[in-house]
Amino acid sequence: MASRLLRVALVASVVSACAGPVPSGSPDASVPVDVSPETSLSMQPLPGSTAINTPDPTPEPTQATRTEVEVNGNVIDRPGVPDDFHDTYWWTSFGQAGQVGTTAWIGLPDGERIITAGSGLVVSAVIEFEGDMGALLLIRDIRTGALVREIETQLLLPAAVIVDGRLYWAAGLRGVGPSEPDVGNAVDGGVWTVQLEGDEPPKAIVEPGTDLGSVLGGRAPFSVSPTGLTIASNVGGSHRAFATDIIDTASATRRTRLSDEIVRELDDNIAIAWDEPPTDAPRGWVRAVEIDSGERLWRFPTLDQRDGFRISVNSIQAIESGFLGQFRREQDNKAETTIAIFDPRDGTRRQILVQGLDPANPEYVSVVFGLVSDRYAALSNEPHSTIEDLFLEDAAVSILDLDSGLIQPAAFSLAP
Repeated sequence: MASRLLRVALVASVVSACAGPVPSGSPDASVPVDVSPETSLSMQPLPGSTAINTPDPTPEPTQATRTEVEVNGNVIDRPGVPDDFHDTYWWTSFGQAGQVGTTAWIGLPDGERIITAGSGLVVSAVIEFEGDMGALLLIRDIRTGALVREIETQLLLPAAVIVDGRLYWAAGLRGVGPSEPDVGNAVDGGVWTVQLEGDEPPKAIVEPGTDLGSVLGGRAPFSVSPTGLTIASNVGGSHRAFATDIIDTASATRRTRLSDEIVRELDDNIAIAWDEPPTDAPRGWVRAVEIDSGERLWRFPTLDQRDGFRISVNSIQAIESGFLGQFRREQDNKAETTIAIFDPRDGTRRQILVQGLDPANPEYVSVVFGLVSDRYAALSNEPHSTIEDLFLEDAAVSILDLDSGLIQPAAFSLAP
């Protein structure tokens, strides 16, 4: 089974850069490396002045610019991390990456933007926006910093994922398309792959060159099924409907294309896509789509499930037994949030936890995006958290047992 990988939350603008500041401090024993480049419970009032949909601002940078590769020379197992999370990797787009289950850590020089990490490797992109525009991909060993491979591409702001020793990457590229020839439309850069061992040349799974019909456009971060056998890549422009290419990793070929679907998560048979809510409802509705047929199986919420509530899905993630979701219900200035597992075929839910929605309450918990398994879900006291947030904020991670519904508070942290 492929390792669970941190996946950046899907955003509407698929070409948004994810630049961010550098947190203070480095792991101890870091050394430079010389290498080249549905039951209703009591509901709590909403806090009047708290922006509950907005995470806290990222800390201001205090660390000097890094000029060389650094690694943690004293790697040990991280106490309190469940085995399910051991081989999950995290990264920040501005140059740091590590392993959840150990203190393995790497810091990359300024100018390298990390785009994925996994299987003991970290992939960064050095992007050239002038002249021969494109990104040079650098693949390094996360423990030693040794350069494993370089790949030249013509893609800008690439997304990438490592599955079973194979790297997949995708993005848009700027070109002159027929729709707006004086401006230069975004062009689909395609989906590419290469086996990291050996000298196999890169190959295109989805050929590049399609005019996306607008200046803004490209491909979003990949979604990966829990087995690692299926991945999804969304593509589209700001003036054209999106589609999602479904990739079979065993053959490294495109399995199908789901037209007019923006896939958020998937298993090997069902994809969860964005659903358009009624005009009076908050954003964040989802629908299930059968991958091979394209049939829409169910949606959440439905109009009859609202029952006077405003409902939105905060997060949804694929696990082996279904889709782990966290959704919010509001009514009359009160709200609650529910963590539940959705059945892939019919959308029925097994409720795990219901809580009054009050981020100011230290007992409030939110599922961490990218850190879930069939048994456990990592929890944070901040809404909409990612593993990157846990590292930046040196936050304690609690663990929800999905079988019992019990929470182990402050089980571990990603502190160096």
